[in-house]
Amino acid sequence: MLYKGQYHPGHTAHATSAGALVSGEAGVSYIVTDVITAANNIISTAGAGAGDVIMRATAGHSNLTTPIKVAEGSGIFQSTSTSTTIVYHKDQ
Repeated sequence: MLYKGQYHPGHTAHATSAGALVSGEAGVSYIVTDVITAANNIISTAGAGAGDVIMRATAGHSNLTTPIKVAEGSGIFQSTSTSTTIVYHKDQ
C-alpha cells in the first residue's frame, strides 16, 4: 500500500499532436520528472496551453532536478503538435 507522498513507479506518456498526454484522475496528482520534446512547447493542465502552465519546455531533453507536482485531478496537456514524451509518477 502506498501513502500520500509515496510515488508509484514511473510511467511514460507520448503524443505527437496537441492535446492530452495524460488524463486526469480523481484523487490523483502527477509528479512530472522528465520531458523530451521536439519543439518548444507549453505543458499545462488544459488544452492549447490553457489552465495552469506546468512548464514551458524548450526543444530537447529537460531532466527536472526539481520534479513538478500537478494539481490533484488535473490532466497533462501539450500545446504544440510535436513529438513529446514525459515521465511521470502518480501520487495518490
